[in-house]
Amino acid sequence: MNKSETKSSKLLGIVLFHSFIPGKLFKVKAIGHSNNTGDNGAGKSTLLSLLPAFYGADPSKLVDRQADKVSFVDYYLPTPKSVIVFEYEKLGERKCSVMYRNGSSVAYRFLTGTAEQLFSQHLYDELIKQGSETRTWLKNLVSQSMLVSSQIETSVDYRAVILNNKNRLAQRSRAGKNLVAIAHEYSLCSASHNMNHIDILTATMMRHKKMLSRFKTMIVDCFLNNTSMDDVPYKKEYINLANSLDVFVQLDTKKSKFDEAVASKDSLDEYIKQLNSYRAQIASYLRQLASNDTQLSDKIRSQKELYGSLVSERKDRLQKLDTELSIHRTEFERKSKVVDAIYNKRDKYENEDDILGKITLYNSLSDLLKETESAKKHFDNLLEDVETEESTFNSQVQKLELECADFRSRKQREINSILNTKEEIFEQKNDRFEVVK
Repeated sequence: MNKSETKSSKLLGIVLFHSFIPGKLFKVKAIGHSNNTGDNGAGKSTLLSLLPAFYGADPSKLVDRQADKVSFVDYYLPTPKSVIVFEYEKLGERKCSVMYRNGSSVAYRFLTGTAEQLFSQHLYDELIKQGSETRTWLKNLVSQSMLVSSQIETSVDYRAVILNNKNRLAQRSRAGKNLVAIAHEYSLCSASHNMNHIDILTATMMRHKKMLSRFKTMIVDCFLNNTSMDDVPYKKEYINLANSLDVFVQLDTKKSKFDEAVASKDSLDEYIKQLNSYRAQIASYLRQLASNDTQLSDKIRSQKELYGSLVSERKDRLQKLDTELSIHRTEFERKSKVVDAIYNKRDKYENEDDILGKITLYNSLSDLLKETESAKKHFDNLLEDVETEESTFNSQVQKLELECADFRSRKQREINSILNTKEEIFEQKNDRFEVVK
């Protein structure tokens, strides 16, 4: 098992800036069991409704548009500065997915790092400046210190990336929008796996948060179906008592509304106290602002003079940065093509080159090596036997050659003695012939 397969992927927290609470930056942890408490209207359900958005649910379906409620973009991302950051862990590595306003719709980007790094002091100061937008802030400033993905325009493409939906990624690749590299880097699962229907499951859970209470009501209804409630009281004097009890029963059914009304009154009283304190603070702030106005006018004049001198320097700097940016963009496009080619080769390597068969063949090499070693030993033994037989044969050949040479010499001597005997016989015969003559 690979080390990456033993590491987990999970949502760690949600960070909101200038969202449904204007001007506030706050983080909600989502590790383990988190308790989300607060008064009515404090934003508990509003915050929980963001969970399906992290898993790629359509934002337009997360806000109830009845009773003239605003859309998801206008409610959660009311200004160009508004941003929602989901900090999560992908196989042990910290990542962030960012939702922000892009005109009248939602746009997405991914980045490598933590939310704390994203909202570090110098980046946060640039974001809160007047006229700044999250879209340009991520593209031009955050990308200089953190690895930031390209912009994703739709929730369908975002869902394909975060859940590694290979079919959708392949369709977008054929359409010219390559999201495979982003999915391999930022999806919740590894590149060889994918997730399905997580967005629908979480959205369904958010919409059915009263399922347990409804289940209890169903049990009570089933019990009452087997119990008769229409009997007249045994004694007539109990009729008034039964009617009174019925009134109390009806009141008990409205108890939750009474409790809500009392709680609302207490919360409204608290809000009125807070508003009165805010009114006094605003009055003091106005007096302070009036005294600071004259000082600011002097500073503005001096800053305008300084601004004129800085503009020229800034223009030169911007020209240099534009040149460097064009160089970096060219290099980035080249490297992106290289990365795409690598991923395409990897897909071909996994799908077309029968890597499983080759892995099986490679795993069987040890058995083949053992068989080869055994065959080599057998061959060496045969070779030794052949050499032994060859030496025995050579010794026998030498022995036979010696015996043959000895045999030839003996026969040659016999032939020579026979020839000598023949010559002697011929000589004797000649001598006798001459004697006879």
